[in-house]
Amino acid sequence: MELRRREFVGMVATGAAGLGFASGSQAMKGKLGGEIHPPDKSFLATLPKLMEIAQLPGLGIGVVQQNKISWTHYAGYANADGKTSITPE
Repeated sequence: MELRRREFVGMVATGAAGLGFASGSQAMKGKLGGEIHPPDKSFLATLPKLMEIAQLPGLGIGVVQQNKISWTHYAGYANADGKTSITPE
């Protein structure tokens, strides 16, 4: 199976509904209504496979709460040829 990067981003943005995860706002909004939470460990465990399917060498994701970065996750490479890891910079 091969995914275009935009399709991959769409899947991730909707909580990867096709892989059995909650979709859209249900996956992201907290009980207080509107608060965004980091994805759970089971979702993060699927990222390497999703990245492989999408032929995505690396990605960085984050959660901002109250105008501050509260959580980040980096996976893969910024430069696949040189094997440069993804970093906050």
